Amino acid sequence: MMKRVRFWEFINGDWVRLTLTPGDCIAHRDGGANEEGYRVSWHTWSYDDNVPCIRYSVDTDSRDCDGRCTYRGDFICRLDQLAVRANYGKETDSAGRVIMLPEWQEMSEARRDFSAEAAGY
Repeated sequence: MMKRVRFWEFINGDWVRLTLTPGDCIAHRDGGANEEGYRVSWHTWSYDDNVPCIRYSVDTDSRDCDGRCTYRGDFICRLDQLAVRANYGKETDSAGRVIMLPEWQEMSEARRDFSAEAAGY
């Protein structure tokens, strides 16, 4: 029997409960143009049954008056850590229950500030 896992994420301005089974992958893109330029993020959650854990990656590309910046972060969360951290202790779902969030462990991150690089920083 495949083990289904569920966990909360903040997507498009609201709390969403994601459901994954081993081998599943959910991808989401958000963002676009804003008053200073743009900001776009790509989010991917996948269920790695070999470890077992949920892998989460986020890629962000943005441009504003200071120039272009990019970010990449890779995280994992063990299955027993998917609902351990209260979101400020106050956030609730539509049934009034406190939302418990995953405890993501950062595996790697990379940032790039194109304007700072061009200025020699």
